[in-house]
Amino acid sequence: MAVSVNKVFIAGNITRDPEIRYTGSGKAVTTLTVAVNDYFSQEASFFRVVVWERQAENCQKYLSKGSPVLVEGRLQSRNYEVNGEKRNVVEIVAQNVQFLSSGSSSEGGGSRKTGSSDDRPEEEIRRKGEETVENNEGEFFEESGEDDIPF
Repeated sequence: MAVSVNKVFIAGNITRDPEIRYTGSGKAVTTLTVAVNDYFSQEASFFRVVVWERQAENCQKYLSKGSPVLVEGRLQSRNYEVNGEKRNVVEIVAQNVQFLSSGSSSEGGGSRKTGSSDDRPEEEIRRKGEETVENNEGEFFEESGEDDIPF
């Protein structure tokens, strides 16, 4: 018996600000277009990604045009008709969307989140670590002025 696998991972930048919509039953849905650059040809491929419910709300809240993301999902093909013309679209239905930016808007395409970086514990830990290195740097490498080697 053959085994089927339908799993997709893409990493790229979203091409426009996410816009959230709600279904008739109240479920949140947003559609992202993710641009993925090919390493060798330097050309971009564009993938349509559909995100549902809580993740859709988070994408709308924290992502903006140019934000880097990692999307894990599955491929889905669907048919629809426009003005009597049948169309087929293949899209990625996201199971997980990871926000790859650090959240600072100075990195280009950062987060929409407002507030200072002091609100984020990982940023505070990083800053404290840098202060420790700066404070200890002089202690560890301070020259005593003596020519005597202690070992």
